[in-house]
Amino acid sequence: MLRALAVLLSTVVAVSTLHAQVATVGERVRITTPSQRGQFRYVGRVSDVSRDSLTVQSPDLGTRTIAIADITTLEVSRGVRGNGGRGMIYGGLIGVGAGIALGAATYRKPDCSGSFLCPSGRGLDMTAGALVGGVVGLTVGGLWGVSHPTDHWTRRMLNDVGFPSLTRGRGVAISARF
Repeated sequence: MLRALAVLLSTVVAVSTLHAQVATVGERVRITTPSQRGQFRYVGRVSDVSRDSLTVQSPDLGTRTIAIADITTLEVSRGVRGNGGRGMIYGGLIGVGAGIALGAATYRKPDCSGSFLCPSGRGLDMTAGALVGGVVGLTVGGLWGVSHPTDHWTRRMLNDVGFPSLTRGRGVAISARF
């Protein structure tokens, strides 16, 4: 009985703190609202928070006050990260594929008269092309990925009391509407 009461009390405390916190001043947010042409997205820093609205300063759109009831999605930035690893994977795969195709397309049957070792077939040219293309692709893709960082966003709950999902998309969500 005592354990059940403790769980209930901690749940009520957690729910009340989650409901009170929509966003804090200074956070970088991405807000989606409905518009006449579909969805409209604001990206900027929160400059003011009231009970029913957020004021967001955006370098592109200036300062906007948005009613919380009009917000369909609120996401908070977890920071900017480079994409070097992803760029290396894509660049390497593209480079290997292009190297294999180039090696096969430029193959010429060698003249092996009087030679003890003579490569036969397109395999050697294709393998060399794959190695060279893979190294070039890894390098170019990694440099491109590092030079093009992206924001990583976490979704916040709105209007409903709830428990947001854990990081990496795993977890259980509970919500209640009053």
